[in-house]
Amino acid sequence: FIQNRGRISKFAGRAEVGGKLVAEANFTAMIADPPEA
Repeated sequence: FIQNRGRISKFAGRAEVGGKLVAEANFTAMIADPPEA
């Protein structure tokens, strides 16, 4: 987690292969109530 504010969270991730950075990502997600049936 980079930041968490109630229902909104920010994340960061890195992937390394053999010690070399091959992928990097930053994203934000919001937790929402499931739709009512």
